[in-house]
Amino acid sequence: MTAQILLAAHDERLAELRACLAGMAFRVGAAVSSAVEAIAAAERIVPDLALVDLALPGAVDGVEAGRRISCVMGIPLIFLTDGEDAKLLERAVASEPDSYIVEPFSDAQLRLNIAAALRTRQLRRDAVLVARRESTSRAAALPDDVVELQRRTAFLEVVFDSMGEGLVVADADGGYVLANSAIQRMIGTYGAKVDLDERTEVYGIYRPDETTVFANEELPLVRALRHNESFRNVGMYLRKTESRDGLHLSATVTPLVDESGTTQGAVMVYRDTTEIVRAERELKESNARLRKQTATMEAVLNSIGDGIMVVSADGDFEMVNPSAERIAGISAMELDPAKQTGNYGSFFADGVTHVPYDELPLVRAMRGESTDDTEIFVRNPKVPDGVYVSVNARPVVDPLGNLLGGVSAFRDVTDRRHLEDALMQAFSQGRIEILDTVLHNIGNAINSVTTGLSTVHDQLENNTPLRRFLALAEALEAHQDDLAGYLADDPQGRKAVPFAIALAEDFQRQSELLLKAVTRAVRSANHIVDVIRTQEPRRDRRLVRKDINLRRAIYESLGVLKESLVKRNIVASVRLDEAPDEIRVQESRFHEMLVNLVKNAMEAIDELAESASGAHRGRIDIHAYRREGFLVLEVTDNGIGIDADRIKLVFAPGYSTKANGHGLGLHSTANFVVGSGGTIEPISDGKGKGTTMRIRLRTVS
Repeated sequence: MTAQILLAAHDERLAELRACLAGMAFRVGAAVSSAVEAIAAAERIVPDLALVDLALPGAVDGVEAGRRISCVMGIPLIFLTDGEDAKLLERAVASEPDSYIVEPFSDAQLRLNIAAALRTRQLRRDAVLVARRESTSRAAALPDDVVELQRRTAFLEVVFDSMGEGLVVADADGGYVLANSAIQRMIGTYGAKVDLDERTEVYGIYRPDETTVFANEELPLVRALRHNESFRNVGMYLRKTESRDGLHLSATVTPLVDESGTTQGAVMVYRDTTEIVRAERELKESNARLRKQTATMEAVLNSIGDGIMVVSADGDFEMVNPSAERIAGISAMELDPAKQTGNYGSFFADGVTHVPYDELPLVRAMRGESTDDTEIFVRNPKVPDGVYVSVNARPVVDPLGNLLGGVSAFRDVTDRRHLEDALMQAFSQGRIEILDTVLHNIGNAINSVTTGLSTVHDQLENNTPLRRFLALAEALEAHQDDLAGYLADDPQGRKAVPFAIALAEDFQRQSELLLKAVTRAVRSANHIVDVIRTQEPRRDRRLVRKDINLRRAIYESLGVLKESLVKRNIVASVRLDEAPDEIRVQESRFHEMLVNLVKNAMEAIDELAESASGAHRGRIDIHAYRREGFLVLEVTDNGIGIDADRIKLVFAPGYSTKANGHGLGLHSTANFVVGSGGTIEPISDGKGKGTTMRIRLRTVS
């Protein structure tokens, strides 16, 4: 008859092993991939042999499945193993397998091992049958009560060996008269006789903390035998075991007492609690970590600046951090989602329209909806002026997707909102400011044009050389009939030639003066055109930048204000130590900057002169040099200076210390410098001590 095989192995090996066994003419009664399925299949089909992988997955592994199949059911057993897990192999010994097959193996090895196992088990069964016949013959000669006692004893032995708990029966001296297979699987082979006073030392018995030695006189067995005490579920830890590294046990000990009350021995039942203790320990450690994480999270949430609110699916608030209370003026004790719109003052961004309850971000999160950057205005008795908050909200779900509640995070954006409003106002006023700046710069240039034209007008209106020339012409015309005699003999006539030469020199000086005035006027007019042109939109603003000669640019800017400098008796000097010959800038803006700086210096000198009791000789020094890739330009005056508390205000639009000032000159200068990637710094030791404006512009190599 074909032998029926129970096959228990990993899924990826089942098909290969089934095919191999079928090729050997064995019948696979069941093929399973877990220890639990293997035990159930063995009970169902009672195979002739079980082929079980030691390392089956699951809470019950292949070793335990093999033990039940072999030791309890008496089915021949062969273990499949890779031979690498020493602990599995140690445990496998207690299962009393018929053979081991170490992978990888050949078909011949498998066939021979199965045949040997089946043959060995058959021989054992034949021996058992012979023993039973002999026992039956002997039993026939025994009284019926003795036979019954033997039967019950055999039955109890089977029951004891089938128990999962370890069972030990000791005599009055502590010697073991009975120990089932479970206790041997737990701790190895018990000594037949160990003195009661040496139990702790021999077996390495500790308290459950694995550190404190269990005093020998406190052991449950010792106290049961010597003091007739019973114990239930006493925890202990055995460090010295044959089967594993350390073992937690729960011991229940009951003394055996005869009719006279004398202790004759004790029954001990041991339950392996190693996994339970480890699980409890891991649970405690996990709880400790969880508490620490929770405390850390609470500390984090309590310290961040954003408001955090967490609500359960039932609408109860689980947490409200201090920032939420500070920002929104509400506390967890007062919160009720249904009242947020009314009592807690939740409005749309207009600050007037209440947000409906169903549209609140946290309520939407409770329904499973997510929201981002929802702006709400909150105003209530604790926040009477109101705050703008930006809210993000998310639903809270468990790993299975069940909705547990919602969480919202919000931050105070009131300052940002006010800044945006200010920027909008600034934008609306920006064109006016730009226009004022342009007009200011054009005004500077027009002043130069006006000054030049005034010079031309004065020269032409009070043209002394021309009047003197007309007087000479009249004298010559009166003596045109005897011009030679007049020039040679007449006292006045002899002065005519020297007078004409001097007059020519006067005309030359006047011409030069007028040419300079007209040149400055033309240059200023061109500058006005450039100022206007720089305000025109361009596709490429870089076209405005070009290489200009630094020396010429500085002197031309001084030339625009030359008449004003001369009129004020202000001395201007220029030093160009280590300065580049050329720089790349927006020429008209650079020219405006220089004019504004010099003009501002002139006005500072005027202001000091007005407040000074004596005469004040003004001086303006312009110093340009190269430092660390920058052109440094310093314009220094000996004027009124700047107070320390006002030094940061000088670039603000509209700021001026002069009654008729508009405060746009330095503001326009600062805009140009910063916009060019440079810096501008006012330096002054205080009132009456002059000022230096230090500009740094990046040079182009």
